[in-house]
Amino acid sequence: MSEILAAVFEGATTAARVLERLRRGAAPGAGWLQEACALRREPDGRLRLEEALHPPAARRLPHGFWHRLLAHLLDREQGSIDKTARCFGPAFCEAVAEALGPDRSAIFLHLEPAEADALEPVLAAEGARVLRTGPTGDGRTLVEKLEEALVEVPPASALARLAEAVELERLREARARQRAAEEARRLELERQRAETLAPSEIEAILRRCAEAARHGAKKLQVLTFPAELLDDRGRRILAHEPDWPTTLSGRPKAFHRFFETRLAPLGYRLEAEVASFEDGVPASFALWLDWSGAGGARGLEQA
Repeated sequence: MSEILAAVFEGATTAARVLERLRRGAAPGAGWLQEACALRREPDGRLRLEEALHPPAARRLPHGFWHRLLAHLLDREQGSIDKTARCFGPAFCEAVAEALGPDRSAIFLHLEPAEADALEPVLAAEGARVLRTGPTGDGRTLVEKLEEALVEVPPASALARLAEAVELERLREARARQRAAEEARRLELERQRAETLAPSEIEAILRRCAEAARHGAKKLQVLTFPAELLDDRGRRILAHEPDWPTTLSGRPKAFHRFFETRLAPLGYRLEAEVASFEDGVPASFALWLDWSGAGGARGLEQA
C-alpha cells in the first residue's frame, strides 16, 4: 500500500526550501525524499516542477511519474479530473487544485502510510497544509493504480464508429479513383478518336522503327489503342478476317491511311493483335509494323 502526500505552503519558493532541508537532514535510506518533487506557480500562472537532480538508483516511481500525475491532477478538464478522481478520490483532487493558488507552492511525496504518519507533523510544523490520499487498500501500489486510471479506454461504440468512418472514407476514395480513371479513359478515347496523326508523330514512329532495325528487329509495335476504337471491339481481328482495317476509327484509322499510301507500296506489312485483357475480354489492341519482307495482300496481316 502507498499514498500521495501533498504539503501546500504560502510563498512561491517555500516548498523547495523545505524539501531541500528535509533531504539534507534525512536518514541515508530515505530514498523517497529524493523522489519527491516541489511545485510552484510562476507569476504568469505557469507551474514549475522541481525534482532532485540525482534520484536514487532504486526508484519506486517510473520516469516522468510526477509530470503525468500533476498534469492530470491540476488540469481542470473534466476528463482529467475524472481519471485522477478514480485513483485518489474527488476530495483530494479538488483540495489540491484549490490549495495551489497564486503565490503558493507544494511538496508532493509518494509514501508508505507509516512514512506519511511520521512526516505529516514535521511538515505541519513548517507551516504546511497537509493533504493525503490515503492508502490504496486493494493490494496494488499507488503507481499501479494511477497508471491504470490514466489509461484512456474508449467505449466500444466509439471504436465501431471510427472503423465505420474509416471504411466509408476508403469507399469514397475508391469511388473517386474510379471516377478519375473513367474520366481519364473518356478523355483518352476522345483524343484517340480524333482522326488526325501529326506528321511529327509519324516521323517519331519511323525513327523508332529504324532504331529497332539497327538492333536486329524486324517489326515494332507502333500504336496501341482501346477496344472502343474498333466498331466490333476487335471481333474481326480475333477471327483473322482480312477486312479488319474497316473497323478502325480515330488515330488507328489515320495511321492505317498513312500505311496504305506510303508504307505498303514500300514492302511494309501491318499487323493487329490484342495488347491487353480485362476480365478475360480484350481491352486494348496494338498495331505492329513489319519490314521483314514477307508479303501479303497489300501488306496486311492480322495476328
